[in-house]
Order: sequence, then structure tokens, then C-alpha cells
Amino acid sequence: MLYWLKDWHDYLPLYRAALRGDWATAKAILDGDPDAARARVAFTLETSLHIAVGTGKAIPFVVKLVELMPDEHLALKDELGFNALHVAALAGNTEAARILVSRLPDLLYVQSNNGSFPIHKAAMSAHKETLRFLISQTKDDVNPSPYVGDKGVMLLNDVIDADFFDVALELAEKYPHLAQKKLSSGNSALKRLALKDSAFSSGNQLKSWERLLYAGFQLVLRSEIQNPAPNSRDIEDQTYSTLVWFKSWHRVIQNLHSNLSDVIKQLVPHVKRIHDKKMMHQQALKLLKCLCKNMESLKYKEASVIYRDAVLTAARLGIHEVVEAIVATFPASIYSRHADTKQFIFHLAVHNRCERVFNLIYQTSDHKHQYSDLVDSSGNGLLHLAASLAPSHKLNAVSGAALQMQREIQWFKVK
Repeated sequence: MLYWLKDWHDYLPLYRAALRGDWATAKAILDGDPDAARARVAFTLETSLHIAVGTGKAIPFVVKLVELMPDEHLALKDELGFNALHVAALAGNTEAARILVSRLPDLLYVQSNNGSFPIHKAAMSAHKETLRFLISQTKDDVNPSPYVGDKGVMLLNDVIDADFFDVALELAEKYPHLAQKKLSSGNSALKRLALKDSAFSSGNQLKSWERLLYAGFQLVLRSEIQNPAPNSRDIEDQTYSTLVWFKSWHRVIQNLHSNLSDVIKQLVPHVKRIHDKKMMHQQALKLLKCLCKNMESLKYKEASVIYRDAVLTAARLGIHEVVEAIVATFPASIYSRHADTKQFIFHLAVHNRCERVFNLIYQTSDHKHQYSDLVDSSGNGLLHLAASLAPSHKLNAVSGAALQMQREIQWFKVK
């Protein structure tokens, strides 16, 4: 360790040069000390390449430094086991990632100390452009592969957590096995999606004018999402999103002059926000259906281990789209019960005042009356749960104590 501390102290000028992108200073140091390129310039064992890549702005510096370094120096890791490509992925430095992969593609398949690939870091850090680039370059016929086993499930989960539902859909369609497994932590792709209440229309509270806009978008999205253009994945995300926005908005104002859409976009930025929200909801819904379809081939016990947590989570959060999709694919999921509280979907819907989930299960189940006699681990039946105080966010959704009381009485009357 003393050796590394000595390196860190001696190479502080190189560290500062890499941080600033000062190639003239760095070149003078490198010319005088051939070992400087592989030296650890920080106490966390980064090299000057790690530092330059992590800044996200010293691209000319990175180009020149990579030209001077042999392959074994490019692959050096810091104390976390990150090579320079891991750092580029974490920083969202797509250009640096291109430079590194072009020079040494093997960097794509190096795992850090906790087993993560560079592609995982781009997903975890929510850098979509970098993620798409790494996906395009990372092959699936190598060993180890980030698309197989727990690593693949982690990748899909991370992409879902980043709200990149279009990318997640591409992965789920290409690697259907990723939906058929959950991690030791209990996380599966279906559960991660079920936790994303903002990804579905039921999880969003829109104002009246926003609901009108939301309903007005007869989305090209449905056809665009289901039948993407042949080269759509090669188009820059921002450009493609803007193109889809204009197409969709034109549907809403098709009787007006086409140039008006440009004016409205500038005067009313909220319009594009509503459109983007609806597009996200459409993408999440298609991903949800894809995940359920990918699980259809599983045996009952294998499937139930995955869908149980997801459907109960969705019921608790009031995400009826997720509950509906799971119940439609796995009818037995309607009888899912929480392992600790012993609450069924019905109980969760009443306890959390999720009327759309309640109505869905009430209309779907032929044995709905059985639930009135079932109790949870605390001895509470449906009427007990209906009589309990509603969650604060549900109460606050209705203004005025009188209206809140009226709404609560309606729940208590449900039998």
C-alpha cells in the first residue's frame, strides 16, 4: 500500500493535468517517465486514463493518451475493479467509450470486483446514449456474458430502474429468459416494473387540462412502438423522440396549420411533457405484456415465485395495469397472498384504497364472496381494513373533510 501512496503523491501533477485535460503538461511528464502512463495517480488506484475518462470532457487528452498506452495498461483496474470503460460508462462519456472499445474490445467483458460489466454501470447511472452504444458493441456469444444468468437479470432490472422502457423492451424481446428468473434479493424484472408506479397512467395524477391532452394524443406511438422503423435504433434518441412528438401532435391539431405545432411547442412546453409521459406509459405497458408472455412457458411453481411479489406490489400501489396483465396471463395469481401479512390482493386494494384494483379483482373472480370471511395475520377482514384510516396520500386526493368522509363510507359499504 505504501508503494501506491508514493505513486499517488509523486504523480499529483499528472493527476491534475488529466483532470484539466492539459495534454502539454501530461506529455512532458510522460516523456520523462515511461512508467507514468500506468502509474496510480490517486489513492483509490486510478490511472491518469481513469481520471481523464471520468471528467467527460477531455476527449483530445483521452485520444492521445490511449495512443501511447499498450493494451495491458488500458486494462488496468482501480481499487473497485473498474477499468477505464467502467468509468466512462459511469460518467456517461460515450465518446471515450467509443475510443476505448475501438482500441480494445475486450474491455467490454471485464468484470469489476462485484461482478458488474461496463454495460451495467451505464444502466445503473442512467446514461442512455452510452448504454445503447455498449449494448450495440457487447456480444452475447462470449463467456462471461452480461446477458446471461444473474448478470443478465441485473442488467434488465437496472435498465427498468432507469426508466429506459424502450431499451428494456428490446432486451426482453431478444433475451426472453431474463424474465424467467429472479435474483437472490427477490428482485425480478416484473417486480421492478411493478414498483414503477409513475410508468403507468394509473400512477399519475394529472390536472384536467393535462388529462384532455393525454387523451387527445392518438399516438403514432402505438404503431411506432410496435412497428419501429428499420433503422430506428440507430437514430439519436433525442432526434427520434422529437420526430415522434411532431407526428403525434399533428394528429391532435390536424385541422390546423402544420407550423402551429412549432409555435405550441415553444409556447407550451408542457404539451411535449404530456406526450412524452404517454409515450413512456405505452412503452412500459408493452414491456409489461412482453415480460408476462416470456413467463408463460414456466411451470406454475416457477412462475408463481416471480409473479407473486409483483402482483402484490402492484395491488398495494394501485397499479391496476400490472395486476390486470399478470392475472390475465396467470389466472391463479388472483389468489396470491403476502407471506408475512397474509393479505390477498383484495385486502391490499381495500387497505390502500385502490378502487381500480378492487374493481378489477371483484369483476374477475368467481369466488369474490370468499374474501369477506378471510382475515390477515392481524385478524383483520375486509370490513376491518375498510374501517381503518386511509393512507394520507389517498385522503389528500379529495379536498374537504366532508368529501373525504363520504369517500371512506363508500369503501366501508363495499361487501
